[in-house]
Formats: sequence, C-alpha cells, structure tokens
Amino acid sequence: SKETYTLIQYEEKRSKIASYLYESYGGSYVEDFLNVILSFPLLVTFWNVSPLMSLIGLVANLFEYRLLVYRMTWITCRPFPAGTAGIDEWIAVLDVVMYSAVCMSSLLLICVLSTELKRQPSTVQIGVAGAMVLALFAVKVLLGVALHERPIDIATVIDQNRD
Repeated sequence: SKETYTLIQYEEKRSKIASYLYESYGGSYVEDFLNVILSFPLLVTFWNVSPLMSLIGLVANLFEYRLLVYRMTWITCRPFPAGTAGIDEWIAVLDVVMYSAVCMSSLLLICVLSTELKRQPSTVQIGVAGAMVLALFAVKVLLGVALHERPIDIATVIDQNRD
C-alpha cells in the first residue's frame, strides 16, 4: 500500500533527507550565493575578450540558476520559510565588482585587444580609457538613479496614505 503525505509532511521528510547545510547534498546559503557571486565578476569583467564565450557563460549561468531554483523548491523544500529583505548584504560586493569590471573592461579593450587604438600614442590610449571609464560610470550612476526603488517603509506609508 502506497502512503500518501500532505505537503507539510513531504517537506519535513525532504528536509531530513537533503538538509540545507554547508557541505551537504541539499546545498547551503553560503555555497549557493558564493558560486553565483563568483561567476558574475568573470562574466562582466572579461566579456570583451571573447564575446561568444561570454554568451555561452551567460546561458550556463541561467541554467545553473534554474537548477538552484529546482533544488530549492523540490529537493530541500523551502529550508527557511520566512520573508527576507533580499540580497542586501551582497549589494556592496556587487557594486565593487561592477566598478572594477568597468575599469578592467576599458583597460583590456585599450591595452590587450588588437584595435585601432593600439597604434595610437600612449597618451591617447590613456585618455580614451579614462573617457570610457567615466562614461560607463555615468551610465551606471544614471541607471541607478532611474531604477532606484523606494525603501519598503516609505512605500508602506505611501500605500497607507492613499487608502
């Protein structure tokens, strides 16, 4: 006779089999985020060296994200069923990664890759690299201003005042 379980009982059994702990088959918060955070800088820093490999890396990362989602929902069954603020503690790390990626991409484009700028004097190369860095910083800052979210407490107060 096949036993039937409720969803709560199923999740409890799965958490015993594949617990969400460090160095376990169910994965862990540190391992999952560290893998995602370490693959992101490689993708954004060296995209201009080999654009095709960057595209393949992007597809591989998206596939990995879907596998993590599958494992989180069906294997470990929501190990922490509580609301969180998101990935706030990683935002500072991602900002440093983005700023260093802008600098590295500009320097790689000027100094390493074979472009028309390679034949120019070094002062022109440095000026173009500096202009690229400033332009990309400006784009990042403008996008940050344009796409800035309201803090949750301010959004809640605004919603309450509308009612």
